[in-house]
Amino acid sequence: GFPAEFCVNSYWFAPKGTPKEAVVGMAAVLETAMKSPEVKEVQDRQASTVEYVGGDAFRKHLDDMFARIEPVAKQLVKK
Repeated sequence: GFPAEFCVNSYWFAPKGTPKEAVVGMAAVLETAMKSPEVKEVQDRQASTVEYVGGDAFRKHLDDMFARIEPVAKQLVKK
């Protein structure tokens, strides 16, 4: 087996060239929504968690995930 965890994550991306102020505004709205009582209620009911990660921390998260997945993907391609 492979040391791994499985999560169903949701990511929001903007097309290349999206104005920075639009990206910053959308990120602020998403971060606020993730902290709302309504989202908390749904996450509790579904036994799930919501964690907002943005900016450099999100880039690091994606880079780390890719580093873990890439070796497994390369092994699967060989089979």
